[in-house]
Amino acid sequence: MKVTNQDQQGDSGLYHVGQQVTDNLNWIFRPQKERDYGIDALLEIVTIAKIYQLYARDNAAWSGITYNVMQLI
Repeated sequence: MKVTNQDQQGDSGLYHVGQQVTDNLNWIFRPQKERDYGIDALLEIVTIAKIYQLYARDNAAWSGITYNVMQLI
């Protein structure tokens, strides 16, 4: 499987979000292993027993990372 520059940029943005969530919020960050165009990671908030789906996008033209979070459970 060929990894494009866009794939690498997306991975970089996703792991940046994961680091921020883990370091600053103490939530559990679980990136999805399959490369697709949907859910990129799960966020688990243990203190309130909730799991959220995360869709993140990193785009240099936007000068940053955008993301959407949806409640899963």
